[in-house]
Amino acid sequence: MAEDMFKGFDHAQYKDEVEKRWGKDAYAKGDSWWRGMSTDGKAAWRQRSRRPSGGSLPANRLGR
Repeated sequence: MAEDMFKGFDHAQYKDEVEKRWGKDAYAKGDSWWRGMSTDGKAAWRQRSRRPSGGSLPANRLGR
């Protein structure tokens, strides 16, 4: 389930919104970063980005 949460996700659909909120440079840098990663690099990023079980952050990550 969580492994597949970004499967098929297309960040480009939000290009206009990102450019409006944070500028064209922000979108271009993010797009370049993502597209520049290998398939293995993207998979590793997804693995690191997953939250712990239960979907909440540990107390030490919440500033407590």
